[in-house]
Amino acid sequence: MNSGDAVRPTIADVARLSGVSTPTVSKVINSSGHVAEATRVRVLAALDEVGYVTRRSRDVRRGAATGYVQLVAKNIQSPFLLRILDGAHAEARKIGLGLVVTSADPASSGQWLVAHKSASSNIAGTLFVSPDIDDNRASERASLVRPIVVLEPKMQPPPGVLSVSTANWHGGIQAMEHLLSLGHTRIGMITGTSSLYSKARIGSYVSALETNGIRLDGQLMRRGDFSVASGRREGLALFDLAEPPTAVFAASDEIAFGVVSAARERGVSVPEQLSVVGFDDIPEASWMTPALTTVRQPLEQLAQLAVQALARRDPGDFITSDHIELSTELIVRDSTRARG
Repeated sequence: MNSGDAVRPTIADVARLSGVSTPTVSKVINSSGHVAEATRVRVLAALDEVGYVTRRSRDVRRGAATGYVQLVAKNIQSPFLLRILDGAHAEARKIGLGLVVTSADPASSGQWLVAHKSASSNIAGTLFVSPDIDDNRASERASLVRPIVVLEPKMQPPPGVLSVSTANWHGGIQAMEHLLSLGHTRIGMITGTSSLYSKARIGSYVSALETNGIRLDGQLMRRGDFSVASGRREGLALFDLAEPPTAVFAASDEIAFGVVSAARERGVSVPEQLSVVGFDDIPEASWMTPALTTVRQPLEQLAQLAVQALARRDPGDFITSDHIELSTELIVRDSTRARG
């Protein structure tokens, strides 16, 4: 080596300057393992001072994401999730990230957190789809080393965790106002499993009836689980009432498919004798006969926004709170008609 050659700084140099161990410096550079924020800031300052430069250290200093986005969900084959995957994959590719899909049972918050914490250091962040993460897990969340975003949370996420969802209450109001405008007053509802978004849709159903001076009839509210089977089962129960409904608001498109199937079994014509509105606007909604009137959720856009947040692409430009809601849109097709 000539005397004029610059001596390349090492991790050991950064460790000595920042007063930490070399493994701690490595954790900061590779975003692996827990490092206190004050220590992380000190190490980043030392990296700059000694001029330690690698592609990874440049990315860490400027807050850019590298590697992969991890998407964690339970039922990765559901039509609902496929739309989310489309949006997440498109946005990840656009900004140079890969997408890793992990299947995990959300019955336990711990399982979701383990899925995140055990991820490779190449994971830029994790997108959880409808997990059960609440304030009771806040202490565990504090040990996470990569950012997380919760999409359509079932429970209220802990403070500081970004969540994104659609305006479920407003979407339900759109569905109910449509049916009420068609002259329907005896409207049934089949709900989904207990969750923030399911409760919002139930609330909109009750509110719309009250606003229009219609008495709530508990017999017209049936509990499903967002599946076709539950839509069929609860639809049959509605048709067996002494005074069945003339319209049904289904909490998901799959529930709505089940209701239409039950109507056919009972010889009830849709939409001539029964109007049906779904929620989601999955692709099959426009393919079925009759084509389903439904509330469209911007799932692809939700996923794109979540990936942008994980990639830390100037999040201050579009994130002003811990929760973001995107608007819904009523798509009117052939499954609804004015009451005869």
